[in-house]
Amino acid sequence: TFTVFMQADPMDHLHFSYLDIALRMMTWGTYAVPFLSLNGARHVRSWTPCLNAVHEAIFGERMRDAVGPYCCAQFIVQDAKVRERPLSFYQRMLRMVDGTMDYDLCTAGKVKRSTHCYGMEFTWHLVFGEDYEPPLRQDD
Repeated sequence: TFTVFMQADPMDHLHFSYLDIALRMMTWGTYAVPFLSLNGARHVRSWTPCLNAVHEAIFGERMRDAVGPYCCAQFIVQDAKVRERPLSFYQRMLRMVDGTMDYDLCTAGKVKRSTHCYGMEFTWHLVFGEDYEPPLRQDD
């Protein structure tokens, strides 16, 4: 089985016909991609102190390289990939955005949810075992 991750404004980033194809393939039993970004636009390869801090908080280690994933954290992931990490891993990620963290990794002061969420946008593919530099869409 698969889980589809969508954000609050998917129409601003997603070609619904692309999602429709993937969902039809799931229905037909022909979909077998462990992780698929649903958006077309990609971020510029980036390494910033903020991204590194978010990465380190999630994975417990510094970034090895710049990342350039597809934007906007909308994707399909195989449930087996989700279960490769313990619940505590996801609980740690949740604490970064649920208001219980006392400090912001990217700015001085109280957590500004958007800085951590934006940093996570660059790491979801890593959470599910993908390379730092995801393949181009035509190579997926």
